Amino acid sequence: MLLRNILYGGSPMEILQSVVFSLVAILIAMTFHEFAHAFAADKCGDPTAKMLGRMTLNPMKHLNPMGIVLLLLFGFGWANPVLITPQNFKNKRVGMVVTSAAGPLMNFILCFFALCIHVAFAIFTFMNDGNTILSNLATLFYYISMYNMSLGLFNLIPMPPLDGSKIVAGFLPLKWQRKYLYLERYSHITFIVLVIVLNRLDFLSPLMNGLFNLFYDIIFNLIGLFL
Repeated sequence: MLLRNILYGGSPMEILQSVVFSLVAILIAMTFHEFAHAFAADKCGDPTAKMLGRMTLNPMKHLNPMGIVLLLLFGFGWANPVLITPQNFKNKRVGMVVTSAAGPLMNFILCFFALCIHVAFAIFTFMNDGNTILSNLATLFYYISMYNMSLGLFNLIPMPPLDGSKIVAGFLPLKWQRKYLYLERYSHITFIVLVIVLNRLDFLSPLMNGLFNLFYDIIFNLIGLFL
């Protein structure tokens, strides 16, 4: 994302703004994503993440430097994963699925509300003859929505160690589940390859555009109810 802005031009101030807004958006997206995992795990009976101090909105407890750099440049990255002890879940399969889905779900929720605020600031900007402060706030919340959407969709890809693989594993027979999750041993290699392939093929863009259009339709329909 940021890499494209740099490669395809832009003034130094535009690039600086893109860096700052991207970092703010990444901190929010990653922090809430991991917090959601920890919170869901605790509610499903596993207090491991809570005891390790991961059920917090303090970003310093969650961030991974390499993951931030990749997310900043390519739109795909990761935070330090929340540790869980599946044996503690009241229902192991349900606990695994719910805990794994909680992170992406949180990102989609944040994306929707950030878009709501973005639209509000965009309207206020128009009503105030292009006020720079309001315009910048509209842009910031668009970045927040964009990175949350990207992180949520990326983590739903069913490849270990991403959340999507654990959601899928929760529905597999035990013998296939073990073989499937065994692929996590090669996660460092497959992860880098996946980021490169996604950046080249850009096949997540149609999904992102589709969800953004859906969210915009909902937002404008809600606005229409009050006009």
